[in-house]
Amino acid sequence: FHSIERDRGEPANENLESCAVTIGDRVTIGARSIVTKGVKIGDGSLIGPGSVVTRSIPGSCFALGNPARVMNKK
Repeated sequence: FHSIERDRGEPANENLESCAVTIGDRVTIGARSIVTKGVKIGDGSLIGPGSVVTRSIPGSCFALGNPARVMNKK
């Protein structure tokens, strides 16, 4: 829940470093996929369509599902 009041202040435990999304080179992300804050997707990975990526994915992997899980390494 996020307050809509103007004086709500900054969210606790959130900053640019911890919330940044990093997507490597040659990454393919399928249609209607969601990548949440703080996730890193390694080089050459493939994210299947409709996936919800809640944890970091290593390089050269195929990930699919809700939440996205690594199905196999390329």
